[in-house]
Amino acid sequence: MDKVGSQLDDMFNKGELSEVTHGVLKKLVKKRKKERYWRNLQFINVMMLCCLYLIVLFTLFPFLKVYQNSFNGFMKWAFIYWHFLMVFFIIACHFALKIVTDKYNEMDGKYERLRKEIIDRENELWNRHVEDARSRFQVLTLFDDKDVNLFHK
Repeated sequence: MDKVGSQLDDMFNKGELSEVTHGVLKKLVKKRKKERYWRNLQFINVMMLCCLYLIVLFTLFPFLKVYQNSFNGFMKWAFIYWHFLMVFFIIACHFALKIVTDKYNEMDGKYERLRKEIIDRENELWNRHVEDARSRFQVLTLFDDKDVNLFHK
């Protein structure tokens, strides 16, 4: 999205975009970056949870089978401590996932509202002359390449 921002700046400097249009599109770029950041953080958190569940799963059952009858004091303590630690990390990851998911939903909502506002206000943002139609098409295709649909809601 940094490339999009620099291309918007170039178009603004050439006079192809008005100041209002440039500002709104820059806001859209920033909101898209934040939305993608939180989406990626959510994915990482889900992968961490899966790894923690697999670690607990693959250490609990083999450990119980092998050392079922031969637990000494230290091994029992280490076994219990290890799994309590894993359960603590899993609970912490679930809370973190809840926070990250809420933040992602908030950022996604803000991004979608701004995107829909840009689509609704298209006559205000691009209304001067024929050259605006070309610059509008350039901006729309530029954003469409980055998976931002400004053609329709």
